[in-house]
Amino acid sequence: MFSTTTSNLCVNETVWKAGDYMLGPVHPPPRFVITGGTLGIPGPNTIKNWFKIEKYETGRPNSYKLRYCPSQFMCPTCHFDCADVGLYQNKGHAPSGSQ
Repeated sequence: MFSTTTSNLCVNETVWKAGDYMLGPVHPPPRFVITGGTLGIPGPNTIKNWFKIEKYETGRPNSYKLRYCPSQFMCPTCHFDCADVGLYQNKGHAPSGSQ
């Protein structure tokens, strides 16, 4: 789960979660990270907050990717589809501020 304090003066936290926005013909379609997750312990209310950092075989050393794929032990009764976190490109151009 990714969580960061938004300000030293504010007690609110920004919690990342997997968004429901799935675009494109890729199967499974990539997920996108959005804010609005629920801070808390693993379970049905926080299942979209959990990500993995996995080694990415690109032929270049030290390549990793962010993947939404919680472990089943976090919520044995939950159903979820694992997917890579994506970068949306509009007509081949990444959004401003992206790399």
